[in-house]
Amino acid sequence: GAMPSYACPTCGERFKKWSVCKAHLELMRHTGKQHECRVDKQSGQLKKHTDLPDSAALSDGAAFWVQLLQQEMAAQEEQVQHRLETWSNEALCQEGLRLHGLEARLHMHDGTLTLRSAAGTRLAYNVFALGDVGIVSHESTSVLALGCVTSVSGSMLQLTLKRGTAIDSALLSPRGGTFRIDKGFQQTPFDRMHSAIQRCDQRSAQKERSQVWDAVLPLLKTPTVVTRCEGSPSSAGECGAPCLGSAVAPMSWLNASQQRAVDATLSLPISLIHGPPGTGKTTVLASAVHAALRQRSGTRVLLLAETNTAVDNLVHAVFKRSGSQLAPGELVRVGACSGSVPPELARCSLLALAKAHASAPELSELKEAMLACEKPSQKRRLWERIQQLELAIQHELIANAAVVATTLIGSGSGIFPPGAAFTMF
Repeated sequence: GAMPSYACPTCGERFKKWSVCKAHLELMRHTGKQHECRVDKQSGQLKKHTDLPDSAALSDGAAFWVQLLQQEMAAQEEQVQHRLETWSNEALCQEGLRLHGLEARLHMHDGTLTLRSAAGTRLAYNVFALGDVGIVSHESTSVLALGCVTSVSGSMLQLTLKRGTAIDSALLSPRGGTFRIDKGFQQTPFDRMHSAIQRCDQRSAQKERSQVWDAVLPLLKTPTVVTRCEGSPSSAGECGAPCLGSAVAPMSWLNASQQRAVDATLSLPISLIHGPPGTGKTTVLASAVHAALRQRSGTRVLLLAETNTAVDNLVHAVFKRSGSQLAPGELVRVGACSGSVPPELARCSLLALAKAHASAPELSELKEAMLACEKPSQKRRLWERIQQLELAIQHELIANAAVVATTLIGSGSGIFPPGAAFTMF
């Protein structure tokens, strides 16, 4: 066949796909100088690489972030191990975390392992995704191999095995029996975050260090919230965390840990609220917004999230807690809502509010006039007037809102009026 086009510059292994080569580079955790693992197909030579700084060269702020990443990764590893030890086989299969009855084919030339249904059927329901760690074993024996999922389809899974893995004879034999695979934690996001921290620190060093690390690090090194705390401790000695004076009146729907998180959010300039799914992070944020609107006059809140779905979930939680104290137009959702949302939330969208604006009739008349106009120059002037009026309406709605919600990308759009200021993010 054709010569593989990509090669790892650290160990020299070659691959046919860049995605497989990159997954190999991340999975092997090659230390020292990491490179962009590409080969120029025309010359066959490695392209010039961009070296990342060694961990030892990181600033205190970046090193602390790396330490947090390592702690979170270790916690996820423990969570996976606990799941494998305590969940039943039926529960793991039902949640798509385990596939069994698989046959394995090992490709020695590139260290990949292909798993297919031994019955020749499509794979059962599963939640495996690219970058997941796969744990391969016999149906009733210990782990045979660990690998990173580099290809997934309805009929097969492909793993790149961890470098240095001792190949079990069962994987080499065509009659090695059937195997199962369990979903581990997703390591790729941690590797990418680690790389992002290194790159950010490298750029900061070129600019004589960014002020971000110096501003955030002291706040992170003095945590005020413990996520796992039972009951309502009255002193720091009972839960191991320093206690804040209550910033808001107790809320009946919050537990003790969530109440302290709300207090911290309203007391500190920067707060990090961290916890596994289901611990109430969205509830805490919505409650903090509720308390700020109720106790602080002139409060303006900007709610940001990565995706439209996350924004809508947050808006729904805020509306549930604070809808009664917000007048129409004081909660504005900028951008496209995800799928179907409740009618009360749809009425909060910037588009819906613009249609109900006092200048909406004038805008409709301008659009009708533009459609009826035949002169290009006049049509262009009408179009420019429409654009100006639409932007003016949007700016006014956002400027008068107490709570504005959008995605991270949406916050950088021209919809926000120049100099828009918020007291809480």
